[in-house]
Amino acid sequence: QARKVPPSSPILVFICSAAVLEEISGIHLSDTAELALALAERPRSSGFEVLVEEVPDVLDTSAPLRCLVIDGLTDAANVGAVLRVAAAFGVSCVLCSPQCCDPFHVRAL
Repeated sequence: QARKVPPSSPILVFICSAAVLEEISGIHLSDTAELALALAERPRSSGFEVLVEEVPDVLDTSAPLRCLVIDGLTDAANVGAVLRVAAAFGVSCVLCSPQCCDPFHVRAL
């Protein structure tokens, strides 16, 4: 079943059973689980120009820039923990090396 929520939204919402979500995600759900699954295209970003565009604070010299770089951290749960700590400390941006686990991995979120 698919519907737009709200009806004027460009986003299409699909309603399905837990069994279908398990098959799509590969994650076993408990009987009481309530969850949503989102699919989005994430563009590759690279270069200083993209950083300046996404994080305007980079060019603001009146305040300290808090930027965290993660290099080679391959465990998704640890990446998620580092991201949550970074958010708690007001980090402006997090840069992940190509050898780092995907920060959008299900276990990192």
